[in-house]
Amino acid sequence: CAPVGLGELYDPKKYPHLETIFTGFGWTNGFGIGYIIADERLTFSVASSKRQNLDSQHFCEILAESLLEISALFD
Repeated sequence: CAPVGLGELYDPKKYPHLETIFTGFGWTNGFGIGYIIADERLTFSVASSKRQNLDSQHFCEILAESLLEISALFD
């Protein structure tokens, strides 16, 4: 989901203000999730269909909790 083929032009440490995520949400059920895996961080963008009454904020909260639990396994 991170920009591909940009080489050194895509350096989130050097150009943090240019960080872009594309979710490509184009279906009517479920969540669209864009992500960037960087050296020292993970960045997520979550979208959902209002027609399905999904809660992207709640999904992000659960995702954050899950990532913290996974991180604790490596401490």
